[in-house]
Amino acid sequence: MVELFRQLSTQWRMAVGMGGAVYLGLDYSAVCALMQMLDLPKRADLFADLQVMELAALRELNRKRS
Repeated sequence: MVELFRQLSTQWRMAVGMGGAVYLGLDYSAVCALMQMLDLPKRADLFADLQVMELAALRELNRKRS
């Protein structure tokens, strides 16, 4: 699971504006494509677990640094 998440490290959707960049989440079409390419079993379970990791990462990535 961690390796899957790592392989998706370049697949973040972002919005950039005057306040800087904001991470929106993973590109789910890229997630599905990678899971299919790797022929992973139990994709629905893996996707749910991946979303937990995504939410935790989003909190950290979007944390305001002063």
